[in-house]
Amino acid sequence: MQHSPRTKGIIQHFERQVRLQVDALAEDVQVSNEHLGQLETTQLETGVTLRDMQAAHATTNTNLATIMTRLEELSQQLANVHHSELDEQAEIDYSGDNEHPNPNYNNDLDHRRRHANRQGMHHYHHRHAVHNQDDSFAKIKFTIPPFNGKYDPDAYLGWELVVDKKFACHAFFCT
Repeated sequence: MQHSPRTKGIIQHFERQVRLQVDALAEDVQVSNEHLGQLETTQLETGVTLRDMQAAHATTNTNLATIMTRLEELSQQLANVHHSELDEQAEIDYSGDNEHPNPNYNNDLDHRRRHANRQGMHHYHHRHAVHNQDDSFAKIKFTIPPFNGKYDPDAYLGWELVVDKKFACHAFFCT
């Protein structure tokens, strides 16, 4: 069947329109594929970054657990030191009584007294000469006020503050 020239023109026009549409669609598909490729690359990079972050998070958790364990150990050691200092202070406070922590102390003291008595009253004790007279504490002289408060805690605290000030003004601190 033969088409008229006018029909042939219309058919050619529609074929061109269809080809233009197909070419445009092919270009759109190509651009979409390029965008999908970029998205896939970004997704892979994000996956790698996420795995790296998870590894860093696991390392951080491990390090944090190690730090916490060490901190607990140090805290326990500090508590043990504090308890031993309290025990030592309690022992010092207790030894302030007339008892000495060495059970043979009184026997040794009696022995020294007997030995001194055997030597006699006129036994000459050699005194060692004191060298280096630049000791700044040797020249400090001050009087401590007497405490007259007996059992009054407020009077004692006031007296203790006065005595502390005397020691502090000479930069002499007792521990």
